[in-house]
Amino acid sequence: MPRLGCVADYDAAPAASWDPSVGRYALVISQGDVKYLRTDRLKAFLDMELAALKSAERLVGKCELRVDGYNDDPRDLTHIPEVTAYFRKVSHETPLLPFLLQPAREEAMLFLALAGGGHRTATGLPAKEGDPWSLHYVTLFPDKTQLRELLLRYAEAMGEWVTEKGIVEDEEHPLWKAHEASAESFLLALQGSTRAVLQ
Repeated sequence: MPRLGCVADYDAAPAASWDPSVGRYALVISQGDVKYLRTDRLKAFLDMELAALKSAERLVGKCELRVDGYNDDPRDLTHIPEVTAYFRKVSHETPLLPFLLQPAREEAMLFLALAGGGHRTATGLPAKEGDPWSLHYVTLFPDKTQLRELLLRYAEAMGEWVTEKGIVEDEEHPLWKAHEASAESFLLALQGSTRAVLQ
């Protein structure tokens, strides 16, 4: 996923806005929050969006994760210590963040890498034919312990949330469908990386 700069002020609070160029919401985390490990603003944003089923339907499964302010850094986001430190903290304090992400392998893998100790390397090939901006990455996880703990936290938090909202196994509810799609995207992301297999 390319990093896009100038989407929001580099010290703005987390926000999601519709991006017609990609047909989904851009969930933007500012460099200021990342640099100073200000995870409270993202937690407040997610708590508000997921408080009620109607509000949750607006963003769940429809967001692309963006970290703003690093366009001039040649390193991939997964190789920037302050970025990975931020998302590791987020995964402990706000484990439901992945629920908002579009259920695509690239989005799931990016979050897993940022919060679970992975490292991405661009192959130089487009992920989608004819789209040079959709980069294909290889992601490796040297230490699977962080990844295992991350996935367990997400599964536990999701189980509690769908139970609290009364939509467990309600196959017609859009948020239960989003829950299943999210779980499947994480499984596919793991299967796509031989180093990510849980042991």
